[in-house]
Amino acid sequence: MTTTNTSSAALIARARRRFLIVGLWVPGLITLVAVALQLLWLRDLPNPAAIHFGTNGPDGFGPRWTYPLLTGLLGIGMLLLTALPVLAMAHRGRWSVAPRLLAPFVSGTVLMLAIGLTLSVQSQRGLTDATQAPDVGVFLLIGVGIGIGYAIVAWFAQPALVVSAEDAIAVTARTIPAGTRAAWMQTISVRGAGLALMIFGVGLVLVMAIIMTTVGQSTAWVMWLLVAFMLVLVATMFVFRVRIDATGFTARSIVGFPRFHIALDEVADAKALTVSAMADFGGWGLRVMPGNGVGIIMRSGEALQIVRTNGKKLTVTVNDAVRAAELLLGLRDRAAS
Repeated sequence: MTTTNTSSAALIARARRRFLIVGLWVPGLITLVAVALQLLWLRDLPNPAAIHFGTNGPDGFGPRWTYPLLTGLLGIGMLLLTALPVLAMAHRGRWSVAPRLLAPFVSGTVLMLAIGLTLSVQSQRGLTDATQAPDVGVFLLIGVGIGIGYAIVAWFAQPALVVSAEDAIAVTARTIPAGTRAAWMQTISVRGAGLALMIFGVGLVLVMAIIMTTVGQSTAWVMWLLVAFMLVLVATMFVFRVRIDATGFTARSIVGFPRFHIALDEVADAKALTVSAMADFGGWGLRVMPGNGVGIIMRSGEALQIVRTNGKKLTVTVNDAVRAAELLLGLRDRAAS
């Protein structure tokens, strides 16, 4: 980890500019150009237009405006969903490998969609019957090729920078007399930026599912399946109950799964620290980040970190992390005596 100072602030500003260029401004501009072209060509398309293709050609049809709506909604939505938490991380004086990974993946995907959909629109110009639309396979391949190429450029255009604060609080084990019952409990839930992003992400997919259903898209069920999957995923990560007692540390999702348990004899160390959700773990919810281990990250801020005897780490954002760490170490020492 690197302690934040004047020098690191300048490095973060530079990394932030690079990220904004390759991860927001360039793909955002290309998306807007794609939407503008599609709107310009809208009157030249058959109505309904071909919006889905199978092995035998067009097999799904919908309003002509489906193309610019999907291109703009998906493109701008995905870019903002990535950029906003990264900017919040930079504002806190942190930076991590997450932006360098997210910018290529998301911007490459956005370009693939924008180019593929725009070429599909262009291919239908002048047709009176959408069933005559040519196969879009080659257009998708062009989009994929450009997307991958841009992703590579976006990766190398950003610096390999990690800046975080050395703000761990050393704690000492609490003395717990033999026979004394002691426990610490807390219920934690996603809030703030993490909650907003979860709502935005689910809402974006839900809107897509509604649009596809409205236009009679035969594969709309796939989007509804994705909505259901995302709701289940959010439910498993939205609320956790955390408990420290004579059995060790336990964190359980409110739906019962996943569950994490660390027995007292597995605890090598415990400490309180401040984490940045994006900088240290790349986001919110249940996270895994090389170097930082597993994280149950509901927000940025105070957290309890447990180091196992095998070197693995578990970090959970809680209030009163110092007291939790002191109690866990005290229970461990009492059990070992």
